[in-house]
Amino acid sequence: MMAPSSGAIMFYFYTSVLNFSPQFLGELKFMYAAGTILGVLLYNTCLKNVSLKLIFAVTSFFYFLCYESIIILITHKNVEWGIDDRLFCIGDSFMF
Repeated sequence: MMAPSSGAIMFYFYTSVLNFSPQFLGELKFMYAAGTILGVLLYNTCLKNVSLKLIFAVTSFFYFLCYESIIILITHKNVEWGIDDRLFCIGDSFMF
């Protein structure tokens, strides 16, 4: 059974509602990859001796907060706060 994923829905929102260009969508993917690499480096340098249970609990909490940022983007609260959509999405992609 085929169903839309949140990625497909966000792609539609980025391209049709926010009118992001393909180049900017590529930049968002780059920021996502850079955040991932930074997370791996952070683990290898600082968190090797921390218990996995603690790491899982803390990262789950922060992942929840980052995932909720999509609601801020969709309701355009970031614009009300003076944060441009592009800047907000770059920060969001880096944190995910």
